[in-house]
Amino acid sequence: HNDAIGLVVFGKYAMTSCPLTSDKTMLQSMISSIDISYNDVIHQGTVISQALIVGARRLQKSQAKSKIMILLTDGEPKDDFPIENAIEIAKSFGIKVYAIGIGSHGMSYHQGPFGIESYPTQFNTALLEKVAQETGGKFFDAKKSQDIAKIYDEIDRLEKSQYQSNIYTNHYDYFTPIVWVLASLIFCELFIST
Repeated sequence: HNDAIGLVVFGKYAMTSCPLTSDKTMLQSMISSIDISYNDVIHQGTVISQALIVGARRLQKSQAKSKIMILLTDGEPKDDFPIENAIEIAKSFGIKVYAIGIGSHGMSYHQGPFGIESYPTQFNTALLEKVAQETGGKFFDAKKSQDIAKIYDEIDRLEKSQYQSNIYTNHYDYFTPIVWVLASLIFCELFIST
């Protein structure tokens, strides 16, 4: 609940959708506004290395003791930088990558404009394992939507850290104005009685 979280969306290109923020309401709004059309999923490709580099740049100046990135993908890299470049950048910034491959290996079905259409889905397990292992993270294979919640809980258990934050409190001084009002009333009474 106290983590600053950012969001990088990637397909044919990788871009920051939401910078690091502690405002979970805004983050949820940004996630809700993501629109990935069916044709984008099929034809655009997946740029995992670029997404890792964009995310690493966002975490570069973070002062957090533990910097992690969760890479959630269902695709195979296409027209992308070498993964070694992304791994080196993540390692140089002290970022652990937890890679999650989602979906099943084989066919996926989607309601298209002409009925139910199928397309092959496959994520590169070896590549995701390599990214996770070399950065000090872990690889997860999520076949069902229920698996995602369990995976996030496990990552949360693995990445506990203590931190201090300043707590600010607003104090309202009611005593001084009341004293001035009472003093004014007493002065008025003395003035009127004399």
